[in-house]
Amino acid sequence: RFLRFNRLTGTMSGAADFQGQGLDKVSVKSNLNATGDLQLRSGEFKNFPFITKLLDWLGLKNYSDVTYDNLQCSFQISNGKTMVKDWTLSSRTGNYLANGTIGLNGDLDLNVAVTLPKHESDIIKNYHGDWVFYVDERGNAVIDMLVSGKFASPAFKLDANKMKERLSGKLKDEFKKKKEDFEQQLRDLLKRKW
Repeated sequence: RFLRFNRLTGTMSGAADFQGQGLDKVSVKSNLNATGDLQLRSGEFKNFPFITKLLDWLGLKNYSDVTYDNLQCSFQISNGKTMVKDWTLSSRTGNYLANGTIGLNGDLDLNVAVTLPKHESDIIKNYHGDWVFYVDERGNAVIDMLVSGKFASPAFKLDANKMKERLSGKLKDEFKKKKEDFEQQLRDLLKRKW
């Protein structure tokens, strides 16, 4: 709620533990501590600036609404600062893997890797002819980026070091492994008795 995910729909499962002090919003946010593992299925981002602007920056225009199959997130909040631990998002526009930090005020410091389907990959190749990026045997492009700014006005740039590592074969697409690890972690968590 603090991150204004009010334009997100889906079916949620998981567990989270929130502890805060204070009565007003500012006090609660600055003292908030939390951990959680959540999964959302079959949902949609509606006019969510972060997703829309990310896709626009990549060259995928006019995506105001983005449906997704699966959004998995493992997070930790310590004194109002959120650590993003391998968030995965499967959607028709691609598979996204993100980690880093998100301030409860909307500040972003994220590493994002997106694996695009062939159709979208071809659009990126035409739109960004000057970019050199990894393309797998199925024609899916993998773009590594750094994200800063705020949720409402994010700033994107290519992560040149990770892209070089990926092109040289030192960095593999970890999306599938992270997704499987998360699903096992969530199954284990839900088996616990509270």
